[in-house]
Amino acid sequence: MENTKEKNITLSRILKLIKENGLNGKTFAKSCSLSPGNVTDWKTGRSKPSLTALRKISKKYNVQLEWLTGDCRFRTKQEEFEEKMRKSHKNLRRKICQKIY
Repeated sequence: MENTKEKNITLSRILKLIKENGLNGKTFAKSCSLSPGNVTDWKTGRSKPSLTALRKISKKYNVQLEWLTGDCRFRTKQEEFEEKMRKSHKNLRRKICQKIY
């Protein structure tokens, strides 16, 4: 069972997508082939998004499912890859500097 913190993260990230795309709950739901009542129920706490709903949102808005559920801080795989590359380059520069100095 999902705890309250995870539920709030998921809802806040869905609401963030709605706001960023200039939508309301109804148009957001339709854009993901969901019932508008679903979004209303999530907002009021009557229900939580199903895995199927989260997958539809993830696909439509190009965000990681793990980001929606709060299991990952990166919205997209690209962001995650870029962060790994930055860290890798930083570590490489550090090792080179240690050998030079």
